[in-house]
Amino acid sequence: MMTHTGLTIGLANAATPSASETVDAMAAVASTAPIHIATTIGLLLAASLAAGLASEMLRLPKVTAYLIAGLLLGTSVFDVIPHEHYQFLEPLTKLAMALVLFYLGTLFPFDQIRRISRRAIPLSIGEMVCTALFVTAGVYLLGMTPAQSVLLGTLAIATSPATTMFVLRETNAEGPVTSLTSTLVTLNNLAAVIVFELVWLGIELASPGGESSSISTTLLRLVQSLGGATLLGLVGGLVMSYACEIMHTRRWLVLLVGMASLLLGLSETWQIPYMLVFLVVGVVVVNSSSG
Repeated sequence: MMTHTGLTIGLANAATPSASETVDAMAAVASTAPIHIATTIGLLLAASLAAGLASEMLRLPKVTAYLIAGLLLGTSVFDVIPHEHYQFLEPLTKLAMALVLFYLGTLFPFDQIRRISRRAIPLSIGEMVCTALFVTAGVYLLGMTPAQSVLLGTLAIATSPATTMFVLRETNAEGPVTSLTSTLVTLNNLAAVIVFELVWLGIELASPGGESSSISTTLLRLVQSLGGATLLGLVGGLVMSYACEIMHTRRWLVLLVGMASLLLGLSETWQIPYMLVFLVVGVVVVNSSSG
């Protein structure tokens, strides 16, 4: 799943389609795409295999090879993948990222966090503040508007969970530095989702023509977004934790993929941040399960 994530990050250049656009496109792709979607998936898997072998020969992190393979196959270089297939690959990309975020949340047990919170929280705050300030100032000096600069600075807070965890697992890294890194990645992505929603709210309220009714509507949407994501993650995590207690371990993989697909679909349908949902799910599972 991380293999596909690395490739699709390199390929991700298409805009997110709406539900109606996706349905219409599904009917048109069969007649307009030069190759079948199954061929595209096979090509991506073959490219990931070749990239993995090349990374072992060159002693490079595999995620680097996957990103390069995605760039080579995408619009940046050879443009091999039909543009009509990007929207079909997007749900797979989100599902892979959701599983990574779930795993990241499971590295957040409260008893461990209490031991390293004195180091992790100041480091996380310092990293996020410095990153946001430098990126905001840099893009503003390059000619962006203040709103665009602040928005990009907020986006820069997030740390790529797939890349970080992939490298840590590949190198079999263990110890206090690894634990601190995992905690920082979790805190950064959790804060990035919340701060982005708050910054977006501030930009909407600061835009010309804002009225009291629009302010209340925007605040309500913010509460629904963050509160809904937290509630959905809490319920999903408790259900998954209980199911793991009563099911054999051989069925856990099916349970994980099924629950992840369901929660991702609900998040997209209700338009709530799925990244926050799966972080909460992972945290709830690791802190509520007995084993």
